[in-house]
Amino acid sequence: MLEDAASIDKYTAEVTLTVNEESSAAYVAGWLESKCGGDLAFSDEEPLVTSEVKDFVETVSRGSLTIPHVSTFELVRLGLCFVKKARHRACCRKRLGSILPTAANFNSIDINCSKVYTHLSNVLLHGIQNLEKDHQKNAVLLQTSVKKARLAD
Repeated sequence: MLEDAASIDKYTAEVTLTVNEESSAAYVAGWLESKCGGDLAFSDEEPLVTSEVKDFVETVSRGSLTIPHVSTFELVRLGLCFVKKARHRACCRKRLGSILPTAANFNSIDINCSKVYTHLSNVLLHGIQNLEKDHQKNAVLLQTSVKKARLAD
């Protein structure tokens, strides 16, 4: 657990997210809250996200997403930063599912719902795998294009 906390601090401190990643994190946070709404309890003082990410969620929602609370959004951002930088530490859903609650506690995020961590682990790992597949496909397409260009010369 101590090793995970040190790893979380090391990897998340060095990572910045793009605007698209921030928007994606807000979308996932809203989806998590709508999916696990009955299991989550927020105080009345817990703020909702604001600014561009709120606008993004409102724009893409077809009525099923909720505007997420800041703590859920921060948890998703934290998980995304960690997975983005330290993929080798989060190689499976079970491992990531144990790291995320540690990350939440380490960063004073008070979410005690195992469903949230399970769903978030699945989303993060699935997203990373799809991104890697896209990069591999693009690399193959580029290599094929280069080969075709050489043959045409």
